[in-house]
Amino acid sequence: TDVAAMSMETDTTSSIGWQAGILYRAGDALAVGLTHRSAMSIDFNGAGRLTQIATGNAQLDQLITATFPFNQDLALSSHFDFPAQTTAGVAAGAGPFLFEVDVTRASWKDTNSVPFLFPNDSQLNVTYPLALEDTTSYRAGVRYKFATGPQLRAGYAIEKSPQPDQTAGPFL
Repeated sequence: TDVAAMSMETDTTSSIGWQAGILYRAGDALAVGLTHRSAMSIDFNGAGRLTQIATGNAQLDQLITATFPFNQDLALSSHFDFPAQTTAGVAAGAGPFLFEVDVTRASWKDTNSVPFLFPNDSQLNVTYPLALEDTTSYRAGVRYKFATGPQLRAGYAIEKSPQPDQTAGPFL
């Protein structure tokens, strides 16, 4: 039974990572590119506020009220690992048409969980398991450029969620 909801606000945080890419262009007819973005880990600090969710059972609600620190700011910290990502693409033009395909690989498997830690009340600490999986996405597109300047574009993408069914839940 859900007995509380939490709202959170964290500080704006930055992390250091890097990105590199290479592009080969053979005139207007062909372009080939490759990019890689490094993984990044970010620590968040802020405050959370618990709000009670009534169960409909007066005795249980009173017990919960006496047990949890509702309606007060609680110090909060968390950590999240963002995945490395590599993308390769090819674009080829023929007259007014440009065709493009690309593939992106994201290494989500290193993002195992999201912890929410309460430094002043460790009994509230919780870690949500994620067990994310690496993903590969595929995209293709076409552009038609009219002689007068306007463009008509269409595309299609195939993407799979990195979240396996066993960790799907209300957190995400």
